[in-house]
Amino acid sequence: AELPLRAPPQSATLATAPALASFEERIALLDYRITRASAAAGDALSLSLTWRAEQTMDTDYTIFAHLLDAQERIIAQTDAQPLGGRYPTHVWLPGEIIQDELVIALPPALAQEKYRIRLGLYRLADGRRLAVAGRASDFILLDTP
Repeated sequence: AELPLRAPPQSATLATAPALASFEERIALLDYRITRASAAAGDALSLSLTWRAEQTMDTDYTIFAHLLDAQERIIAQTDAQPLGGRYPTHVWLPGEIIQDELVIALPPALAQEKYRIRLGLYRLADGRRLAVAGRASDFILLDTP
């Protein structure tokens, strides 16, 4: 079952929709959706992401998604370039909307508690993360259902 955490923009097109977060004014996260087949341990969690290129980039960025428990420990994670590496950020055009999906494999012994996802972008060559505009951090936190 699909569990939306935020309704898609209603009155604006995605090209002009306000961002949930802007990563150094290069890449904006417009929307996300978290889906999983069940709450069963050993299942996979799907994270659908809607990005907008804010400017031309000469660097390829990798997305990271860490599933955190209540103590902020990483329980599961995935790192991937957009669209599985088939559409790297250096070819994105300003204003372009990119729909992406990450899959996080859940561990078999997953406790029934509230989890959050730490999401951000980094440069693979040196691991430097993009800062989130207007915040003193290089990631955002997303609540899971």
